[in-house]
Amino acid sequence: PLSRETVVALGVALRDGSACVRWHAAGAMRSASRFGELSQEAMLALCEALEDSDKEVRRSAALALGNAAVLSELPREVIHVVMGALKDDDAHVRCGAARAIGRAARSSEISRDVIAALADALRDDLVRSVAAWAIDEAVRHRDVRRLRVEGLTRS
Repeated sequence: PLSRETVVALGVALRDGSACVRWHAAGAMRSASRFGELSQEAMLALCEALEDSDKEVRRSAALALGNAAVLSELPREVIHVVMGALKDDDAHVRCGAARAIGRAARSSEISRDVIAALADALRDDLVRSVAAWAIDEAVRHRDVRRLRVEGLTRS
């Protein structure tokens, strides 16, 4: 995982006046998220980056959060921020957001409002397949968690 000092430095870089610096900072977090868990502080910095004026920064932030969801549970507030990115102007950001939610479903409970936002994304020709996959992940993993709990209570 990234050290706290590195996360703080990258968080500052994510607010830099240069879109290039912000993009590279988000890219560094994206790369790091493939090999280790991101701290909640790093995830929150990436959530802020989802609101960046530059679409490349937003894309990289969405992909980083999707990578992070593979190795760690995304907090509910992070999932809700990512849900908002399903309405981004850029199709790649919307796809990255749907992918992040789908990956998060493996370890996090996905609420009905998030599934409803994914269902709305099914109307988007450029995002439809990723949104359908994310809904499948959310429903399938919710059912698996429910079966585990029911199995434990019957034992």
